[in-house]
Amino acid sequence: MRNRAHRFRPARIRRPAGGRRLTALPLLGALFLCLCPIQQATGVTAPVAPGRESDAAPPRPRDTDALSSSGTADSHYNLGLALKTKGDLDGAISEYREALRKDPDHAEAHHGLGLALKTKGDLDGAIAEYRAALRLRKDWGAVHNNLGVALEAKKDLNGAIAEYRAAIRLQPDNAMAHSNLGIALEAKGDLDRAIAAYRTAIRLQPDNAAAHNNLGLALESKGDMDNAVAEYRTALRMQAGPTAARYSLNLGGALHDKGDLEGALGAYRTALRLQPEDPKTHYLVGLVLKAKGDLDAAIAEYGEALRLQPDNAAAHHHLASALHDKGDLDAAVAEYREALRLQPGNATVHYNLGVAFVAKAQSADAVREFRAFLKLAPSTPRNRKMIEQVRAKLAVLAR
Repeated sequence: MRNRAHRFRPARIRRPAGGRRLTALPLLGALFLCLCPIQQATGVTAPVAPGRESDAAPPRPRDTDALSSSGTADSHYNLGLALKTKGDLDGAISEYREALRKDPDHAEAHHGLGLALKTKGDLDGAIAEYRAALRLRKDWGAVHNNLGVALEAKKDLNGAIAEYRAAIRLQPDNAMAHSNLGIALEAKGDLDRAIAAYRTAIRLQPDNAAAHNNLGLALESKGDMDNAVAEYRTALRMQAGPTAARYSLNLGGALHDKGDLEGALGAYRTALRLQPEDPKTHYLVGLVLKAKGDLDAAIAEYGEALRLQPDNAAAHHHLASALHDKGDLDAAVAEYREALRLQPGNATVHYNLGVAFVAKAQSADAVREFRAFLKLAPSTPRNRKMIEQVRAKLAVLAR
């Protein structure tokens, strides 16, 4: 589905792993009579939205003399905090549990244990601890938020939304809870309410780059490309480093969708400067260069993408297409075959390989690939004309 108060969305990455949206691979309408290769959907990266941290409001040491009193529940709790800060999750979990053994009603220890278990990936354990903390302190907004994060990670969107709303009722100015609510609402497809939640988060925290990026994603899903681009640009002005690279991919994807190839190329190259070894970014640069007609540069970028990620079927397919357009049919056939080795059920690649075989006057090979296309291509209204053309061509080749 193009991982938020700091969570990059999976591969949505809406666009799996970042900028353009991954969709079912449509069969685009190149006329069969001219035997042109057809293009696979070019969006392969997930929209990027930065992943939120679950401990939105980190626990604090208890204001008692427990720090100097060994063996009390508070002393174990405070030691757990210190160990978690140092990255010793197992040690922290042990101390929180010892605090709870001494005082089962220690709400802060339940919360701290929940945070540590969530970080370790024990979602069920974290949820149980957050709920234990809330039984003891029902008005704890930060824990409602963190419970929402854990429930959302378990795919319980309704439960997560309820917890975020509880957090907001208790803490109306909690920008992270509003942003997290937006993420969950968007995951449910409620774009209008998601947009409203992101805008509230931005009103409360105008410099929240993640919320601007996430608002851009939602606006893009609504088709409001101009405002989506504006939000991505705002997010980029506020962010540096690897996260800025991901925002640049979202901006490039939106500009590409708008037909602004120069703008998309600039955004993707910004991302490439920040993460020069990222294969997806090289691939996206290649897509734009090919769309601009610069086949040699596109081939170079696809080649770099494949050096970094040799099993990228889409990059092999688009490299084959560029080589095909250059007239290097032998190299194109080799790349189409590699794409099919990695993704044997891709009807579009079978079709394009068939077109290459027709150009090479290898009729039997072309027939085999066109038949594979007909077997794999879904019989939808969008594909019907294409399927009819392939059948007609097969009749000619079979004579």
